[in-house]
Amino acid sequence: NPTKLKDSLRNAFAAAASSATSASNVASNSGRIAGDTRIYQASFVPVDWTGNVLAFPITLSGVGAASSWRADEQLPLWNSRKIYMNTSAGVVDTSATAYTSLPAGDRTLLVNDNTYRYIRGDKSKEVVNGGSLRNRSSILGDIIHSSPTYEPDSKNLYVGANDGMLHVFDGATGAEKFAFIPNQVIPRLKNLTAPNYSTNHEYFVDGDVQVGFKTLESNSKKYIYSQLGRGGKGVFSIDPSTTIPTLTWEYTPV
Repeated sequence: NPTKLKDSLRNAFAAAASSATSASNVASNSGRIAGDTRIYQASFVPVDWTGNVLAFPITLSGVGAASSWRADEQLPLWNSRKIYMNTSAGVVDTSATAYTSLPAGDRTLLVNDNTYRYIRGDKSKEVVNGGSLRNRSSILGDIIHSSPTYEPDSKNLYVGANDGMLHVFDGATGAEKFAFIPNQVIPRLKNLTAPNYSTNHEYFVDGDVQVGFKTLESNSKKYIYSQLGRGGKGVFSIDPSTTIPTLTWEYTPV
């Protein structure tokens, strides 16, 4: 019944949005209700500006009370995360690139290896551990204006966060497949480590994420387009179909 389906989805979105004071945007992996239908809820914690994505099962009776998965619980160890960064010399895999191997200009922008490791998720230099960098309850950044976007062919879930990254999760399990840092936000990544960041919050990859259509012009590929939103006037596109995701282009208005 299309009307019942529409009402059930509306009620599910409303329930997810009101389930936490820090909830932001929600999305679904299907326009119909089946055994594996889920809604995805992004959230943020303004106390320390961390974030999360939760998946909830949905039936005709409504949205489930317990989450199927939480992204913050599915993250790989920080030193094995696949985080790609668009440096001044091109895209690098930060899991396989030491700070000393980055282009000189990017090293200067990141200040030091501690910042580089912190951005990847290393918590060892946080204040609570005897260091000088900002404490985080989660290594995922706050997700405020970017909405989770589900792509059914790959079953990937895409969302931008204010940790400087576009995150790509497995829509079924919540595992982070990879993340991408656009060039435009690199100069400000160091600000994320400041202990007083809670009162000096910034936006990074905070805009809409769109999945393109398969066409002859796109070589039958679905490209991903992400805006920075309040994080800047930039937009970038990636091809996630290869083993190592490819940056199609990044545009920053002059």
